[in-house]
Amino acid sequence: MPGKSSRTSEFSCFKASGSSEISEEQKKLCLDDFKKILIKAVANTNRGKNTTPEERKRIFEMIMELENLNPAENPVNSPYLSGYWSLLYTAPVDEIKSDKYAGTQEGPFLARVKPLAFGSVRQTRSSQVIDVERGIAKNIADFTFLGRNGTLTIQGKASPSQVVGKERVRLDVTFDSFSVKIGDWTFPTISLQWINPQGWVDTTFLDQDMRVGRGDKGSVFVSVRAKK
Repeated sequence: MPGKSSRTSEFSCFKASGSSEISEEQKKLCLDDFKKILIKAVANTNRGKNTTPEERKRIFEMIMELENLNPAENPVNSPYLSGYWSLLYTAPVDEIKSDKYAGTQEGPFLARVKPLAFGSVRQTRSSQVIDVERGIAKNIADFTFLGRNGTLTIQGKASPSQVVGKERVRLDVTFDSFSVKIGDWTFPTISLQWINPQGWVDTTFLDQDMRVGRGDKGSVFVSVRAKK
């Protein structure tokens, strides 16, 4: 679990007033308020793309505070992990050391395609589907291309990590194929087994409607549960 922030957070509402303890109901109300503050902070950032270094630093501090309030002791085995998650915000944890595609709203695939398309590809939504019981993970990117709506779906397998100390928070993911739909055109599914791209994602905060995590390329993200 990430370390605690080095400063006293202006966002933390877990400050006992005259008492060293607060009730579970108070904790839930505080956590709900904190999540609303974070959602407001990342709103209108185009999933993190339209932010300054100062804004990213401030948001990252808020994310670390939320991670320290994580109610899920074993996120990988929590019933809340599986579902359809919509990305609100992503950014590199370390803008110098992270992979150059970490935190890009398009992800590595669309980020590489966009220059070839001369700016005609614009992502409109980024989502992830996780089904731990069935061992399934999907990354879904909705985009527009020359005025047409499209969807890129990268399909893969997910399983709890065997890395010591990470068994409760990390999912190992191997992507094996992708498919593209643009307008009424659905292209054949293309196998990725010859590349066999692998990675992992740590879930560092999880409850019934919000998920925060960190990826193997050095990104941090905030997502909320959504309907398909």
